[in-house]
Amino acid sequence: SDDEVSARYLRQATNTMNRQHMSRFASMDADDDDAIGGFLPNGTQRHRTSSIHFGRVNREEFDKKYICKTTTNVSYSSFIEVIEYMLTVLWEKAYTQSLYEIVVQRISYCHKAKLFSIGVEKKSKFVKMKRVQNCFVGAEGIDWLIEAKFVKDTEDRRERATDLGNALLTKKYIKPVIAEKGSKFKDDKNLFYLFNDDLIDKDCLLEEENVNNNVNHKTHTKSPSPAQPNKLTQSHTQFAFKD
Repeated sequence: SDDEVSARYLRQATNTMNRQHMSRFASMDADDDDAIGGFLPNGTQRHRTSSIHFGRVNREEFDKKYICKTTTNVSYSSFIEVIEYMLTVLWEKAYTQSLYEIVVQRISYCHKAKLFSIGVEKKSKFVKMKRVQNCFVGAEGIDWLIEAKFVKDTEDRRERATDLGNALLTKKYIKPVIAEKGSKFKDDKNLFYLFNDDLIDKDCLLEEENVNNNVNHKTHTKSPSPAQPNKLTQSHTQFAFKD
């Protein structure tokens, strides 16, 4: 199904994001035993405050074993494997949905465009006596971006989604079926758009290659110091791993 494809692709995008160190989890309080999928770093004492980082380069972090507290015999050696498990097996949990919001808002435009292309409903439309396949309605695209949580759920969410659509249009990842000078992505039921899937796939591959090259370069040079992670707000405390 499209949902399964989206979940698999999101895992790939998450892995790329992790390796780029685009997102990091900072110290945060945790009161709920179900925090971040109920995973617990093995061999550590429990404290109310836990320091867990996403994409950390510290070898010590990768050597920890994360044990699922809600599912028997499920454990992982790296934090990214925990994320992948949550995005598939624990998808329906509230803490996974909250984590998903963080992930989709931080992945690159080409990965956003890829997920958008996979998820939004495509239709056929007659334009100047010619049938155009696999296009989508502007207003429905806005609905999808909001429902998929690509923008924050604020009063101006439709405007935010429109801005994101225009950013994708500027990068030529989407284009109007009827192209006119100065065409914009609009929240309109009568305007149709197409994805430039070839360009999207090309840029996603280039990004992955760049990540691989950077990782290989750093492997053959001195190890970088862990970057200072971004702090999460109180609303994200349900993600914490308890030590």
